[in-house]
This record gives sequence, structure tokens and C-alpha cells, in this order.
Amino acid sequence: MDGYERAKDFLTATELATLLEAAKAGRHGTRDHLLLMMMSRHGLRVSEAVGMCLDELDLDRSMLWVHRLKGGLSVQQPIAGNELRAIRRYPAVRQSDLPWLFQSKRGEPLTRQAVSYLVGLAAQRVGLPGVHRTRSAIPKRSGANPRIHRIV
Repeated sequence: MDGYERAKDFLTATELATLLEAAKAGRHGTRDHLLLMMMSRHGLRVSEAVGMCLDELDLDRSMLWVHRLKGGLSVQQPIAGNELRAIRRYPAVRQSDLPWLFQSKRGEPLTRQAVSYLVGLAAQRVGLPGVHRTRSAIPKRSGANPRIHRIV
């Protein structure tokens, strides 16, 4: 590898599944698991995920409005079955009427630093070093769209 080549900066499907399971083990496992699942499935940047509000979810139609930052095209995306179930479970542990979907224990929106920290903890639990510093995606050879599977 020379100076122009990059090392692996993506998660395989197995690593992603392992990371999602590890996120469930934290103190706020329901929230963290849903956050990482939505980031990976919808290709959300951290700032897009932490800025997401409840009114951007349409659970009756299983749709999510993704407000893209940095000049990206904002779109409506479908919500898959297990993701929809996780979203429906989350309000039971969420103890606030504030508009943000992902909140800290103080009722404020999560910060980018908090997300980096919780991803790092989940990665540390399962031995995936450096995940919190990468833009991880399922490789193209799997036939998946890397934009959709990017995480942090």
C-alpha cells in the first residue's frame, strides 16, 4: 500500500451486525441500537442523526424523512420491519416530550461527541478498534450501496 491507498475503512455485514448487538449492551441500549441501525441503514451522518426530530417519522406509512446536510438531497426513505419495531419500542424508554428523536439522559439532543463515544464503547466491547474514527461501509463487492451502509 502506498501513500495514495487507504486502509480498510468499512464494516463488513458481520461486523456491522456485531456492532449493533454490542450497542444493545450499554446503559441506553435501546437508543444506541436504534441510532446505529438508522445511521447504517439510511446512510446518516452523525449530525443528521442527532438532529432528527420525531415529526420526521411517519410510522403509519413506515417512512422516514431524511434531512441531508452539506448540500445533500433530502429524501423520504422506507423503514424496514425490524427497524420499525425498534422505533416503536424506543418511546417506552424515552422519557421526554421534546422534539429530538435521540436525546441524552438530560433531555437534550445527543452531541456528535456523545455518538462518537457510544460507538467507540460498542466497538470496544466486541474488539473492533478505531470504528469511531472511520466512515464504515459494507464493501461494494457485496452488491450493497456504500452510501446506505455508512456508519459514523
